[in-house]
Amino acid sequence: MIPLADVFEALTGSRPQKAEFNLKKAAVYSRQIQAGDLFAALQRGAVDGHAFIGDAFHRGARTALVQQDQSHLFPEIDLRSGTLPESLVLPKVPFCIRVEDTRLALQKIAGFWRRKLNPRVIGVAVRPGDCITRQLTVEMLEMRFSTLIPDLDGDPETGLSLELINLKNAAQVVLLELQLDEPALMRSLCQIAAPHVGMIGYVACHTADHTTAGVDFSHSQAEFFKLLPPAPQGFAILSYDNLCERQIASEIQAQTFFYGINPQADLWADEIESHGQEGIRFRIHFCHESLMLRVPVLGHYSVHAVLESAAVGLVEGLSWQEIATGLHMGHSELLLMVAHASNGALILDDTYSVSAESTLKALNLLEKMDGRKIAVLGEIPAYGPYGDAHERVAVRAAGIVNELVAVGEQAQPVARSAARAGIRSVKVTWVRTPGEAVEYLQKAIRPDDILLVKGSHEVLMDRIVNGLEGIIA
Repeated sequence: MIPLADVFEALTGSRPQKAEFNLKKAAVYSRQIQAGDLFAALQRGAVDGHAFIGDAFHRGARTALVQQDQSHLFPEIDLRSGTLPESLVLPKVPFCIRVEDTRLALQKIAGFWRRKLNPRVIGVAVRPGDCITRQLTVEMLEMRFSTLIPDLDGDPETGLSLELINLKNAAQVVLLELQLDEPALMRSLCQIAAPHVGMIGYVACHTADHTTAGVDFSHSQAEFFKLLPPAPQGFAILSYDNLCERQIASEIQAQTFFYGINPQADLWADEIESHGQEGIRFRIHFCHESLMLRVPVLGHYSVHAVLESAAVGLVEGLSWQEIATGLHMGHSELLLMVAHASNGALILDDTYSVSAESTLKALNLLEKMDGRKIAVLGEIPAYGPYGDAHERVAVRAAGIVNELVAVGEQAQPVARSAARAGIRSVKVTWVRTPGEAVEYLQKAIRPDDILLVKGSHEVLMDRIVNGLEGIIA
């Protein structure tokens, strides 16, 4: 619920004396409007929201944010000059507020309201598909805080604006995911949400490839951290084990907090042990404290994601008990989940991450497990078929697994490279769709097999896991 006076102040810098009623929420679709709401008339492709102002008012909207003249139809207050009219008299509701650009006006209102409520905002900058750090961090923060993850599908700036305008006092933390391969959008979203804390999603900062499709990720990372407020308000969570991030530290004004496996870091780990599908165990050190943690994520490499999330918890004032409990509960939504096929075969579900580097790490984990091994590898739409590394992935897989199943048109080079590796003990199969993969694997797998299913939700690789579990046909 946002006061109308705040809307005027956000758009003009001045607060009127007689604008006392509140707006319950904001919406850009008239069908979502309820009594007491603000309707923002946006141009969305071929659909012009101005055509639905009457419907929004009929549903109970008190006011509408517009950029086209509506004075012939409804009462209107013109704020295009960026100042309040000298003798502002509010018309009877419903009425329109005319601005130069509805979308930008919505962003100004959102930024104003976010600063007024002042929730903690944590920015996680990632490559497409990287989510393990975000999921770990959410599970941990929710041990103490009400946490909002804005839905940024479709029009991210408008989606974030609406989420912030509709933010309730109960939401104490906002976790904002940003894409490193879209630096302009990243800057815009940070301008609206003004994150206090920033970190780079684990896979994005630990891959050896710092450029993809013309994007310089090292530059994007540095730019992201420079968007944070200076110390003591701003915190940058950085990997001490990553040279790029250590160099970034000297360029930013935010306070730095390093994590890693190097004792020079503020938060560091040693005695790292992998316990297969039971997760990892390690000793964590901070200041003069140390404790053993066991977290249900798979593989030694995941310790960096755990440390990064724990660093956020420490910055936000969580106790070790809250951090340990939150991280331990995170198994239900993590990057690499364990499932079972209907015949009992073990499935390592890694359908959340899409880089060649993370595929190699998942294969390294698979190598350490006992049993007949099958790798089911899908295409990667964001980067092509594993970028230029599909041959390296395929050859590595051929040296580990008993069978490799490549899924999708763009995964054909993986199948060809694996076949060219010339390892006769490895069977290589290519199928066109996830559905064909399910049909094939249901006949091919044995109860004691271990399957690694690696790919993204974008190409529906998760349907293979569901199909083998018997959830869908």
